[in-house]
Parts: sequence; structure tokens; C-alpha cells
Amino acid sequence: MKVLHHGGKNTVTGSCHELVLQNGSVLIDCGLLQGEDNAQQQSLNIDFSISGLKAVVLTHSHIDHVGRLPWLLAAGYKGPIYCTEASAELVPLMLEDGLKLQLGMRHHQRENVLDFIRTLIRPCPYSQWIEIEEHASLRFQPAGHILGSAYVEFRLSNNEVVVFSGDLGPRNTPLLPDRYRLKKLTICLSSQHTAIKFTKM
Repeated sequence: MKVLHHGGKNTVTGSCHELVLQNGSVLIDCGLLQGEDNAQQQSLNIDFSISGLKAVVLTHSHIDHVGRLPWLLAAGYKGPIYCTEASAELVPLMLEDGLKLQLGMRHHQRENVLDFIRTLIRPCPYSQWIEIEEHASLRFQPAGHILGSAYVEFRLSNNEVVVFSGDLGPRNTPLLPDRYRLKKLTICLSSQHTAIKFTKM
């Protein structure tokens, strides 16, 4: 198992990480660079191999986590897109603005892209393990960031668990459930705006 970072490594936006497993890989988020980070984005085209990509997993529907999905499909990806039930409704709405404003697509062109994305989306409830391939399962847990946001636990064949947090929100907000607290954490790599910190626990 290894993790490759295709975005969101040296920037706050543009989250895109690849979990390489025994029989393929999973992409966690596929986002656009925004704001000051956008100056580093040479092209929206997918610049990494997707030949072994088995699934895409979305932590939430903000455009810096989902905005490059149309380019992923243009590169040939036709596999499942896993996300929470609320994100399944929100992702096409968020992408529609991008397709209109950035690409100038007409309504029927946008609907063709969005309809294809809808056929790939697999809505998942919170706190339920979903088998995504023979040697890996995933589970979404509340992240408290926006409606439908989640961090994702991957359980591998050796019972190792790898977690991708996405964006975490505060506790005790009136409209969202508190983020789920992990019971055990060995190593955490986190980015806080421009600071990157390694933590061992």
C-alpha cells in the first residue's frame, strides 16, 4: 500500500490523492486549484495514469475536491464514484456551474456530462462498510464540514485502516452532526492552510 499525491500536497485546494492497493488503486477527491493556488495549475487535463484506477471516492462536494471530475471522465475513467448520499445530490449541482462558467458549455452539453456522472455515482450511508474491491472496503464517517461531508476509512485485507479526512469542521454546530472521533491513530499528516505537520500518536 502507498499513497500518491496528485494535488493538495503543497497547496490548500486541488485535493487529489491516490491510494495504491494490491490489485489497483483508488482516487480520493479530484479537485480544482482555486484562488492563489490556481496560478500553479498549468492544465486541467489529468496528468497521471488512470489505467489501474478501480474507484473514485469523494469526501465532499466543494469544487476544490470534485472540480476535475469531468476531465477525469474525458481521460477515460468509467468506474464507480463513491460518496455520501447528500454529496450524491450536491456534486452535479456544484459541477454544473463550473461547466458553464469555465468551459462555456450549453445546457444540453452540461446535462450530457452530468447525466454520465450521475450514472457512476454510488451513494453510501454513513458508518457502513462498503466493499469496493476484493482486498479493500470503505466507510464514510461524518466530518462536520458541510452537508454530506465525510472522512473516509479504508480497511485493507491485513486489517490495516487508512483514513483520508477531507476537510474537517468544528464541533457543536447547530445544523451538522459532530465529526466522528477516531478511536486510534498512529500517524497523521495534516495541512493547515500553508502549514504541513507530521504527528505521531
